[in-house]
Amino acid sequence: MRLPVAFAICALLASASSCGGCASVGLSRLSETERTIAVGQSFVVTYEEGDSCTNIFAPGNGRVRWSSSDTTIAVVDSATGRVTGKRIGDATVVPNTNTGPLSLLVHVR
Repeated sequence: MRLPVAFAICALLASASSCGGCASVGLSRLSETERTIAVGQSFVVTYEEGDSCTNIFAPGNGRVRWSSSDTTIAVVDSATGRVTGKRIGDATVVPNTNTGPLSLLVHVR
């Protein structure tokens, strides 16, 4: 008698997961949160968007503008996210998004 009950529970769980039981929450992240570079070196930071149901992220750089806390240390192209070290020090690079506090600490050495 227990087998039909167990089968019914499994069938119910399987149908709940395939019926969109996940309440998706939009997520965002940066490709990295801290990086050390040399003076004159550059790299591109990536802003990514995804959701909590699939945990799949895709670049969303076209939707953000970038800024640096100190452009004498690290300058960032506001459209592309390319960060270039200008002089020794630390600067914070941030995307202007409404998704929460995201930042990248850049150490220029």
